[in-house]
Amino acid sequence: RPHGICGFTTGSSMNQLTAVALYAAICKYLGRPLRFPGKPGAFDCIYQFTEAAYLARGMIWAATNPACANQALNFTNGDFIRWRYLWPKIAHFFEMESAEVQTLSLAQFMADKEPLWQEIRQRYQLRNHSLAQLTNWTFADFVLGCEYDQMSDMTKARNAGWIGANDSEKMYLRLLQDLRKNHIIP
Repeated sequence: RPHGICGFTTGSSMNQLTAVALYAAICKYLGRPLRFPGKPGAFDCIYQFTEAAYLARGMIWAATNPACANQALNFTNGDFIRWRYLWPKIAHFFEMESAEVQTLSLAQFMADKEPLWQEIRQRYQLRNHSLAQLTNWTFADFVLGCEYDQMSDMTKARNAGWIGANDSEKMYLRLLQDLRKNHIIP
């Protein structure tokens, strides 16, 4: 059971990394600081990610490990983050100022941003994807609005022999770089 799956993709509407990246790109283009759009409690709650490639390795390991037969296992990166600490690093990646929480519905805020996105896309010679092809803003609103700690226990997988770990902050920034390198975001 993964949590907060992130990976390089252009067709998964349930990848909050892409939503955050697009929101940041549009805020920067508008000259705005990067404000956390979720609820205040979500900014400070404990959250966790699972990198898609890391999850795939874990699934192969579990499928070939007799100790995991007929077992349900949690697979996360194995660490925890708070958006409060990751958010300024995301802003730094986009070379923009970070700011505190300003709760807003991304589904509503982004509803009229397609023409602006196409302008950004053309200016930076990005791949021809609409915002709707890249993310689901309602899903992003849900993820960034959860005001409770989310901590999955990896003990069962570790006791069965799983030794993997993945630094979520480094993963997030690396995946943002992958989106940029592949001309999805500026």
